[in-house]
Amino acid sequence: MIKRIKPKLILKELKKIPSDEKFLMSLREGLVNYVKTNPAADYEIKVLEKTPFKTSKIRMAPAALIGIIAVLSGAGTVAASQNSLPGEALYNIKLLSERARVAVVLNPKNKADLQFALVQKRINEAKEFLEKAKMEQLTRQQQESDLSAAVDNFNENLSGVYGWADNLKKEGNFEDAIQANSDLKTAASVYQQILEQNLDGDIYEKTSEINKSMIMVGEWKNKAKSKIENINQEESSGARSSGFENSAQNKINAASKKVETIEKIIQKKKNNLNPQTQQLSLQKLEDTKQILENAQSDYNSGDYENAFEKAQDVVKSLSGAKAFLEISPEINSDSLKNFWNENKESDNHIRDKEGNNSSERGD
Repeated sequence: MIKRIKPKLILKELKKIPSDEKFLMSLREGLVNYVKTNPAADYEIKVLEKTPFKTSKIRMAPAALIGIIAVLSGAGTVAASQNSLPGEALYNIKLLSERARVAVVLNPKNKADLQFALVQKRINEAKEFLEKAKMEQLTRQQQESDLSAAVDNFNENLSGVYGWADNLKKEGNFEDAIQANSDLKTAASVYQQILEQNLDGDIYEKTSEINKSMIMVGEWKNKAKSKIENINQEESSGARSSGFENSAQNKINAASKKVETIEKIIQKKKNNLNPQTQQLSLQKLEDTKQILENAQSDYNSGDYENAFEKAQDVVKSLSGAKAFLEISPEINSDSLKNFWNENKESDNHIRDKEGNNSSERGD
C-alpha cells in the first residue's frame, strides 16, 4: 500500500531545516540555471502556479520537484526566489510558493490578511520592475509581456482578498470584512497610480493586454467600494431590526479599537512616513476622534441611531486609513492627495451628519 503524502506536514518539517546566506545564494543560482536549461520545468512550474495546490496535481521531473518543494518550505530556502521580479527565471517559483502558503491557512481573517500581504508584494514588484525597465532599457516587447503578466498576478491576489472578505461578511464579521475590502480598494488605487505615473503612456494606451488587465484592477476597486456600502447597509438593517441601543454601543467599541489601531500604526511607522503623510494621518485621526466623542454623546442622550451611524462611518473611514498607512511607504505625495480626495465623500457625509445634529440641538 502506498503511503499518502501529506503536504502540510512536509512543509512544516522543512521549515525546521537551517540555512545560511551562502547556501541561499547557491540554491538560487542552481534553481535559475536549472529553469533556464530545462524549459519543460519552467512550463510545469507555470502550470502548477495556476493550479489548486493538490498533491495529485504534481507530476514533474524529480529534480524540478525537489527544487520546488525546497522553495515551498517557507523557511530560509524560500528566500532564493523571493527577490525575483516579473520576467525573471525564479518568479514563477516565487508565485508557487505563495500559493502553497495561502493553501495551508484556514482562518478566513488570516487568509484575507495574507492575500493583502501578497497584494503589497505585487505593488513593490511593480515599482521595482519599472525601475529595472528604465535602468536596463528593456525592449518595449519585454516590458509589455512581463508587465502584463505582473498585472494579471496582481488581479489574482485582489480576487483572493475579495473572496475571503466575502467569507468574513457571510460569517457576520462586518468590521474585518470592511477592512479587507478597504485594503483591496486602496491597493488597487495605489497600483493604478504607480503604473500611470511611471509607465510609458504609449505602452499603457496601446497595449491591449495591459489595458485589459488594468481595467480589471479598476473593476476590483469598484467592487470593493460597492461591497463596503453593501455591508454597511446590511449592518444598519440588522441594527434596526434588533434595536439600535446594543448595536450602537458595540459599534462605538469597534470604532474605539480602530482608533487605537491607527494610533499604534502611526507610532510604529513615524520614522518611515513622510511629513505630509504623517500630518494628514494625524489630522484625520483627530477628526474621527471628535466624531466618535459625539457618537458617544448621542448614545448617552438616547439618540442610538445617530450614534450607530456616526460610529459606523468612523470604522469605515479609519479602515481606509489603515490600508493607506500599510501601503504608504510605496506611494508619493500625488498618490497621497488622490487617496484623500477619494475619501472626501465619506468625510463629508460624517460632517453633514454633525451639522444636521447640531442644528437639531440648536447648537
